[in-house]
Amino acid sequence: GARMFAEQNFNLISQAVENEHKKMCSTYGNKYHSEHEGYAVLKEEIEEAEEEIKIINDFFSRLWINIKKNEHFVCELKGIKGRSEYLAHEAFQVSAVCQKFLNTLQGESKDD
Repeated sequence: GARMFAEQNFNLISQAVENEHKKMCSTYGNKYHSEHEGYAVLKEEIEEAEEEIKIINDFFSRLWINIKKNEHFVCELKGIKGRSEYLAHEAFQVSAVCQKFLNTLQGESKDD
């Protein structure tokens, strides 16, 4: 898990999330118009990440089928590799949306 992850990768991830957050804010503004909007955007990004996981699992299932049949499976490995990169991007977006949502809540007198 996280203990095996190189510290410099955590720094790269933090920078990627910050880049995504800046891009998002420059395009759509620094805050959401409402909690409902923040929720809806977060839900969409989580659903997109879940979709990538489903695609990865489909490739993974075909990988095992091909291995058992002694057939080629390089396409499946490349698919898992490529879609995991898309998944990482979706995870960056989930984190960036959370930051923007937190920015939206800053200064409000509602319960934290």
